[in-house]
Amino acid sequence: MIRHQPCPDLETALAAYRDGRFAEAERTCQKLLATSPPANDALHLLGLVEMAQGRLTAAVETLIAVTNRLPFEAAVHNNLGIALRKLCRFPPAIAAFKKAVECRPVYPEALYNLATTLNDAGEYDEAIDALHRCLSQEPGHSAARFSLGELLAQIGDDDEAANHLSRYLKEDPGDLHGAEMLLAQMNRIALPSHASFPHLNQLYSAKASTWDRQSGYLAHRHVAHALMKHLPGKNRRILDIGCGTGLVGSLLCDRVEHLMGVDISEAMLSFAQEKQIYDVLFHSDMMSFLLATPHRFDAISAAAVFIHFGDLVPILAGAAHVLHAGGQLSFTTYPNDAMSPNHFGVCLNANLARAGCFAHGSSYIRQAAEIAGFSVLELTEVIHEFGTDQVQTGLLVVLERK
Repeated sequence: MIRHQPCPDLETALAAYRDGRFAEAERTCQKLLATSPPANDALHLLGLVEMAQGRLTAAVETLIAVTNRLPFEAAVHNNLGIALRKLCRFPPAIAAFKKAVECRPVYPEALYNLATTLNDAGEYDEAIDALHRCLSQEPGHSAARFSLGELLAQIGDDDEAANHLSRYLKEDPGDLHGAEMLLAQMNRIALPSHASFPHLNQLYSAKASTWDRQSGYLAHRHVAHALMKHLPGKNRRILDIGCGTGLVGSLLCDRVEHLMGVDISEAMLSFAQEKQIYDVLFHSDMMSFLLATPHRFDAISAAAVFIHFGDLVPILAGAAHVLHAGGQLSFTTYPNDAMSPNHFGVCLNANLARAGCFAHGSSYIRQAAEIAGFSVLELTEVIHEFGTDQVQTGLLVVLERK
């Protein structure tokens, strides 16, 4: 924000914006804009409020108005670029970020935004140059370091990509962006046993508001219908792990006595809570929850959850620990039989691999199930999801605890 002098009303609006009270922030901005002369800071903040509410076209119009008043204010051009990028208007977004850097040559965040948008537009060489410039100004910019490694891997420069991704992991051992999976895909490190939990939290939190509108996603239907088929009757206690926004729960809630959900993303859980279909919801990663909960269940559903675990034995053993004898587990994953039926690996689909997804051989699944104390009731190839240009095959697995 541009604040040239103290203004109590503007501070009030800023506080409301930061707390997510957008309607209040907007009212205060409009009050300030009614003054003469109107406050440029308030107009800038109004654009940010509109963007936060998803009113992107309005935000662009507002921020363009601010750039007309303040043509050399770098932050305004940067925020305009962000709004334009969200609308997938890449050429004007790139121009806005370039203008931000022109106004403030040392501006690593604008350079990072510029690089990200250039990458979106397929301008890889320019994106790499912008990331190098960003890192020269702020060597500890971990997102830029990861993006540079990811982009170099994408164009086939694995050696340089591995250098940057390895450095990123030293700076961010929590692996917010999923570098371990990329390094494993390049055979630079051993496969991790599961995707980074911070990465998964970030990934699914970003998707929470649109998750229910993904018409091509089918995993939840496969999992729920399998439990209905193999576990008839209503007096059941079911645990929905990786419950997300409640897609599986919506299909099962009328057929069970008690439905519990757990997910790593608070944003996802907030949407599930609004549906009021779960008796109780927990915020936790799956392994920690399965090891710690005192509850026991008749069945567990896990749609598109085990895709983020390479070694299935620990998570299957955790599931067996909370299931009654004869209890059932229904989950989906991606197939690896084309590479090796006896092993798991990084998902061959590049987009899924970047999202922390593994693929599992059918023989490997049977072996892991046996080790964890399950028998296999069903292992079927299904359509996991589909888009406009491709169909992604998956495996539906139904296990019974011995």
